[in-house]
Amino acid sequence: MRHCSLLPHPFVFSVFFLAALLIGHPLQLFGQRNKLSKKEIHTARIDSIFNSAEQAGLNTKGILRYQFYFDDPVEKRLHEFAARMAKDSFEIASLLQKEKTWYLALYKNTWYSRETMNEQEQKMRGLKYSYYIDHYSGFSLHPADPDPVSVSDKEFTQYLYSLSDEDLFWVSRRLLDVHSYKRARLASELGVHRKYKIDTAAYHYGLALVETGDPDDAIDQWKMSAKVNPYYLDVFLSLGKLHYENGYFDKALEYYKKADALSPNQSDILFNISETLYNLELYNQSFTYVTRAHELDKKNVHVKSLLKLLKQPRIKYLRKKYPDK
Repeated sequence: MRHCSLLPHPFVFSVFFLAALLIGHPLQLFGQRNKLSKKEIHTARIDSIFNSAEQAGLNTKGILRYQFYFDDPVEKRLHEFAARMAKDSFEIASLLQKEKTWYLALYKNTWYSRETMNEQEQKMRGLKYSYYIDHYSGFSLHPADPDPVSVSDKEFTQYLYSLSDEDLFWVSRRLLDVHSYKRARLASELGVHRKYKIDTAAYHYGLALVETGDPDDAIDQWKMSAKVNPYYLDVFLSLGKLHYENGYFDKALEYYKKADALSPNQSDILFNISETLYNLELYNQSFTYVTRAHELDKKNVHVKSLLKLLKQPRIKYLRKKYPDK
């Protein structure tokens, strides 16, 4: 499955984090030899990361991008943890799988002193235990992200053209995330013209077009995206949703089934298919799909509601009368 909402910024992976890891290991050995407390070891590691960042030219007394790293074998735990951290304005920089382990990077553009970072790391370690996450691997410092929302309307177009392809790509996603759809439309349209990561650029442009009132043009963009990348799951889900919401259930079913073929046994996708089949009055087929969805996720209230609806006497009668539907 392609996780398109999890887009790392160009500064996601930095030499600062690698340097911190290389510096942190000798600190632990030094702490063991000299019997330093855990607090003293943590403080020394934080100092080393801040010192490395300052030596590289970062102003640690200003706004920076602070990135925190976690890993666990269970993807769901990391998703739940990320949702909790979103309440504190943290965002997902990346969620990647390597072999049997999932790696999560969370970030926030803010300012921490060395002292407040110590407090923040204590909080991170506490939350890690609350969510049963295996490891917290520390943090890294990076230049603050560009802020496309704060640019004036008069300067916005010039600002977009001044960006590199990679920064423009990130800005387009950022504007969508903060629901600045008119600006996202301008940014993603320029991204499509530049043809940088064209499949995702077209997908972003389609999202912005829908939110600014041009769904037909959005469909064209998504179809182009799917042509470039026929394995782009989010495109087929978005096409299915848009057609469903506008009453084109046959087309919605077509796209949802393509999504199911790409990512089988996903409860949400099976529910979408079942709901669409229900609206097409294909009740037995709907029942088959919603039963599968329920087996995969028994807590999903939408699945349970549709399953209950399909078991009502009138629908059960129609299911028996028309067994092939």
